[in-house]
Amino acid sequence: KTPGSGSFQSKVNQNRGHSTSWRSLESTIDRLSADLTSQNMTRNVRSSLGSIPFPLTSRNSNARFFATPQVEPTKCSVKENGIVMAYAANTNQGLVRNYNEDRVSIILNISKPTSRGGEAWPRCSFFGVYDGHGGSACADFLRDHLHHFVIKNQHFPFNPKEALKTGFRAAEREFLELCKRSDPLERSGSCAVVMLIVGDNCYLANVGDSRAVMSGERGTKIYPLSKDHKPSDESEHQRIVANGGRVYQNVAGSSGVLGPWRVFPGRLSVSRSFGDIEAKLTEYSGNPNVLTADPDIKGFKLSE
Repeated sequence: KTPGSGSFQSKVNQNRGHSTSWRSLESTIDRLSADLTSQNMTRNVRSSLGSIPFPLTSRNSNARFFATPQVEPTKCSVKENGIVMAYAANTNQGLVRNYNEDRVSIILNISKPTSRGGEAWPRCSFFGVYDGHGGSACADFLRDHLHHFVIKNQHFPFNPKEALKTGFRAAEREFLELCKRSDPLERSGSCAVVMLIVGDNCYLANVGDSRAVMSGERGTKIYPLSKDHKPSDESEHQRIVANGGRVYQNVAGSSGVLGPWRVFPGRLSVSRSFGDIEAKLTEYSGNPNVLTADPDIKGFKLSE
């Protein structure tokens, strides 16, 4: 069940202070991205980790560096469900902001609904990572509800790819409707990467640049499971332009260094996301076919 407008509005108000300044930070983030020479932070996430302030120190007028923010210990569990033997999660707010917009959702054992009591039901698990931007309301919504849209879909669990595709689209529609009813307008968005395990099969769905990798052969090999949705990607660039969008770069300050590729409408450095209502709905001068929440999905069988 999705939240009513009242509970959603209170969630939005809690994060309003973070989201209102996002647009003005765009050029600053581009400049910082150009100045930053190394980053040793991981992007793994855990729900419920609060804001952790971190210091910003200037070496000189032309270079900046960030002190690594303190991070709470990784949360681990050895609970089992089918082929899932254990899991762990961790999160931090990154190097640019002193608040955290990332969320994680873990449903280790997806129970069979009573309405489908006569059906066979494999062991199923759901793992979701949500990388919010412009506020945490969208990531909060996905953490609390995206799995419901997938699990309650008529195609689940026997056609997981279709359940993921239609579930993602349904969640996107619901969140945009909630944004329209909020006052002031809720503008946040989020990337997402979801892993759905059904029996001994794994299904990976991603929107944006949240990344999934898999290790194999006792950690000696690494396999990428997702493809970043970036405006600089050739296929995404072609899709954006074919649907009436534009891809561009900002000049970062007086140095003339170019910032990351961005998509318009949206002015984002990712080409797919949930939320970001102003980039998508025509009443806000958006284009629903440019910045989309359509996932890329792949499936494979897990084995020892």
